[in-house]
Amino acid sequence: MYWDQKAAIRVEGEVSKFQNIKRGVRQGCVLSPDLFSLYSEIIMRNLEGHPGIKIGGSNINNLRYADDTVLIAENEKDLQQLLDIVKEESEKKGLELNRKKTEVMVVSRKQELPIINIYIKGTRLKQKDQFKYLGSLISSDGRNNSEVA
Repeated sequence: MYWDQKAAIRVEGEVSKFQNIKRGVRQGCVLSPDLFSLYSEIIMRNLEGHPGIKIGGSNINNLRYADDTVLIAENEKDLQQLLDIVKEESEKKGLELNRKKTEVMVVSRKQELPIINIYIKGTRLKQKDQFKYLGSLISSDGRNNSEVA
């Protein structure tokens, strides 16, 4: 089903030469979400046993929903290690992390938040004081008060 795929690009009515498609899943294909989830699960299983945070006696180092992933660690070193594992395992599967969509946030009750240096391929990731995850705005103090009316 996914073997020998080819695609052409149409720009202003002009069609390019057909090119071989070597990776990715078909947009709109009913199998695509399951295939992506399978790859994601294989990649993320490599994080088992690595440090995260303790919640209810369980070690949690990632949260995932579809293609939205959050890596969680107690410190900068552990977070960099988790990210490096995900990057390396993704590359083995022909996938690449999107540096423009990958950001860092420190969650703490302290007023003065530390600046941390997390990198993908030598590029320092942007540190934010809040971000939206699955439609909810999460702030660096761990609250999502802006979502409560």
